[in-house]
Amino acid sequence: MTVTIPEFVTAEGNVKVAWIPAIADLSAPTLVELNAGVDITCYLPETWGGITADQAKGEQRRMCSKESFETLGRIKRAIADITYTYLPQAPGTDPANKVKTTLTAGAHGFLATRYGLPATDAWSASDVLDVLPAEAGAQNKNTGGSDEFAPLTITQGLSATGVLVEDATAA
Repeated sequence: MTVTIPEFVTAEGNVKVAWIPAIADLSAPTLVELNAGVDITCYLPETWGGITADQAKGEQRRMCSKESFETLGRIKRAIADITYTYLPQAPGTDPANKVKTTLTAGAHGFLATRYGLPATDAWSASDVLDVLPAEAGAQNKNTGGSDEFAPLTITQGLSATGVLVEDATAA
């Protein structure tokens, strides 16, 4: 028996996350739309949980069987809370405060996530990405960190407000 070890791409440095204000076709966002967004990748810690799915499971029972079976139900998408750095004494126009000034509470947009290419690479046509409509929640300023080197951060909830389009292709 031959053992096949599949190729892979490391996660570190190869995920790009952006907040896009408007996308007309979620299955084919344009480069203009993607470039109008704010790249939030470098503001996020490596432990950010991304987009998740929780699917309901129900029970199916039949009169002729002493066993019951599972059936899958609705999917609930969620976005892990984001925690990002900011400079509290700098103006909102400072690049370090770009995420804070973009993701104001109630802002609607799209979370675009590209996997498998360097996060620092610009968007390009034929990039494969996931797109999820979202709304930004309240910003909560954190007053401490895990150690003496921890930066000041903001933690903020994002709500999934629509259907996730997986493997969209940039046009």
